[in-house]
Amino acid sequence: MRDTVPRFASVYGVCVTLAILLTTGCSTVQRTPMGFVDLDHYKVDCRKKGEQIAFLQSMRPTPDEKLFAGFSAIFQPWNYIVDPYGHDSNRAVSTGRSEWLINQHLMTLRDNC
Repeated sequence: MRDTVPRFASVYGVCVTLAILLTTGCSTVQRTPMGFVDLDHYKVDCRKKGEQIAFLQSMRPTPDEKLFAGFSAIFQPWNYIVDPYGHDSNRAVSTGRSEWLINQHLMTLRDNC
């Protein structure tokens, strides 16, 4: 009995440490992209054309973000109920809708300003 508790504690500690190390990379976010609804309601201002072009270009999702957003949309279906805004944003990133919307804003800046 006395042997079991320390062994359990050490095995449990190793498992927790591995779990933390494996998930730490997933939890560190380099940047927070704008949500799809926010992008949809983004207002173009011709007086700040250069700043807005740089901002919109920085909001483009990277291939890794597209991949993880697709995995999140597929493998976490409960987010549809728990966090519908996040679920819709993940689907928009994974399907390319957010990138399409960014392109539309960039074309508006190019054509109208």
